[in-house]
Amino acid sequence: TATHGLGAGGWTGGLRLPLAAPLGPGLDLGATPEADLVRDADGHGTHLALQGAVGLGHTFGRFTAGTELWGQVDDDPARREWQASFDLTGALMLGRDVQLDAGANLGLNHATPDVEVYAGIARRF
Repeated sequence: TATHGLGAGGWTGGLRLPLAAPLGPGLDLGATPEADLVRDADGHGTHLALQGAVGLGHTFGRFTAGTELWGQVDDDPARREWQASFDLTGALMLGRDVQLDAGANLGLNHATPDVEVYAGIARRF
């Protein structure tokens, strides 16, 4: 739906399959495999990009801590790229409707940024 000069220059799409399983009291396993059809860098075709994340989370009262392994392969014909990171997350519930989030993503190869740090706040309406 992008206008001329914006967007990828053609149709793109993807499919995600989020999975979650309890492993014990307060301990959860999550995984999100994803397959995308994305535009080639030269704008003349499409290719497959795959990514996925597998993580563990543990709840300690109002605080949840997590670890995650993430990876992505972008199979662009011009330049195939593989990225991977080890991620640390934390979330704190403030009351019933407000959550504070923070995390760090640590790159595991040269194609991935060395460190990404983030923080946020979410409010349920």
